[in-house]
Amino acid sequence: AAAAANLEAAAAASLAAAAAANLAMHPVTGAFADSSHESAFAAQFFRRAFSGHVLLMALAHTIMIGMAIIAEGILRPVWIMITLFMTLGLVGRVLIHRKQGSETRGQRMGARAWMALLGMVGALSFIGFVATPAFACASGHNSPPSFLFALADLAAVLLNGSHGMGFVRKGALVGLMLAARFSMHVICNHYPSAFEGPMISMMLVMTAGFFVTHIAELRLRHSYAEKVREKQTAAGQIRQLEEEKRHMKEKEKFAEEDRRKLEERNEQLKAEKERLLYDVHRRGQPLDDDNRSVIRRGLQAGPTGTPPPSLPPGAPSSTAGSSTDAPLAWEEAVRQWHENAANTAFKAENAARSASVQAAIGTLAQTERQSRTEGAGDENNAMALSAHITLSAAEASSLCRDLPELAAELVAAEVQSQAGQKEAAVAAEAADSAKSAVRDMSRAPLSELGTAPLTWDETNRRWITQSPEVSWRSEATDATPGLESSESLELSLPGQGQVGLAELEEMAELANEKVVAELQSILSPTQGMPVGSPAQGLHAMGVQYCEAVPPPQVNGTNKLTPKQALHMARHKIQFADTDAKVYEVVRALAMSLGASRPEAGTIRALHA
Repeated sequence: AAAAANLEAAAAASLAAAAAANLAMHPVTGAFADSSHESAFAAQFFRRAFSGHVLLMALAHTIMIGMAIIAEGILRPVWIMITLFMTLGLVGRVLIHRKQGSETRGQRMGARAWMALLGMVGALSFIGFVATPAFACASGHNSPPSFLFALADLAAVLLNGSHGMGFVRKGALVGLMLAARFSMHVICNHYPSAFEGPMISMMLVMTAGFFVTHIAELRLRHSYAEKVREKQTAAGQIRQLEEEKRHMKEKEKFAEEDRRKLEERNEQLKAEKERLLYDVHRRGQPLDDDNRSVIRRGLQAGPTGTPPPSLPPGAPSSTAGSSTDAPLAWEEAVRQWHENAANTAFKAENAARSASVQAAIGTLAQTERQSRTEGAGDENNAMALSAHITLSAAEASSLCRDLPELAAELVAAEVQSQAGQKEAAVAAEAADSAKSAVRDMSRAPLSELGTAPLTWDETNRRWITQSPEVSWRSEATDATPGLESSESLELSLPGQGQVGLAELEEMAELANEKVVAELQSILSPTQGMPVGSPAQGLHAMGVQYCEAVPPPQVNGTNKLTPKQALHMARHKIQFADTDAKVYEVVRALAMSLGASRPEAGTIRALHA
């Protein structure tokens, strides 16, 4: 800023020095050093002297008319011609003043016309005195008074000094008039004349008039120079003000730009704050169309920021996967949270239920065997059948095939009893710890909330349609239409050892698929189900669940199709309570899909 101010001061000083140099005047002649100022002053002076010119020329014209009237002999035509020239000069001066155009050009034309007029008048006067000296110098009652000549000479000198001509040109014209008067004095000196004394006075008047007009012009020139300096100073100040205004506008522009950037930054910070508050306070609630929501972007396109703590850092090798599950409602999320909490205890009780049901089925099988041995009377068969009190998996499946109605009733009764107990327990727990459950649910990872929401109407419909007394009994009866009572059942004895996987799948096709799946999951959850048949049941609140079980192993290696592996991984992720378990499930899925050594990026993309 200081350097700019110094530069501006130096520029202003240089401009002032240049203006002062251009306005410099000669101390005697008053001529400007700059020709442009000289021309401008001459034009201005000539135009402002118009009224004086008209007055003086009219006075001289009147004197000339009087001279023409009084003159006698050869002098009358001379004064008439002089009067005519003065008339032309007056008319020309008026026309030049009224002409629209350049003032400088008008001044030049007026000065030239005046020089021509003054030369012709002087020449005619000199000719008249030379041609008839005796008559011109004679004195008498018909001779014009001497003061008229002096007045005419004074008017001529004033007109000559007010035409804006230079000092040399003005001096030359005045010198010409003095020479004419001096010649007249010399000529009339040899004749008795009354003009000897007045002639010297005329010459003195013309000389005094010349100096007076020159001094007046010098004062006008100084005044013009002062006005020009003031204008230049004002123009310089105006330029300086404009420059300062321009600098102020630039500063305001920069300030406006900074203010705009600050407003944009404040808006960005405000938007970030609102987004963070939105994500914190409305987590788990139905999302609107706000694309800035981190949860919505996570559901649509996977992770947008840093990877979860359970996954190793690194760029994903694939971004093909994305979640398409609909967002959960808050009530649905709370309900599923309680259901997931109840699943742990429900799984722990599966073993006890399996043992009790197996014991009941074993008792039925033993009774059936005893009745057959009594009818046949074969003691060896009775002893052999008595040795197989404990049923194997193949015998349980055979019994399921032969006794679908009994199995359906047992399973329905057991599930209904467990559902009632769990529903009462969950309702009491939800009433006692609602706030704690909401807080824990809000801290849970998104993987536990990744199921589609269910409305209460849909839940009631599924509860009615999936009731054990309504649906399972009819489905079991429809699956085995030929078995109407226990009297028509025929129990086939299995061979030695456990039944293989192929036989188990074949027997499952003959019975109802849902009944066999539920019965086998209750009897022996560790043995698994046929490949592609998940265990199904009802949650405590009447919502259907589907839990994946491990597939059978052949030579120590899992044999799963990609669809089966994906199905199993989806359900394992739903019940995984830590991020580490989620990572293991996704890694196993990647191995099942054909990845020899899955990278961190592949696992993260597959998890998304």
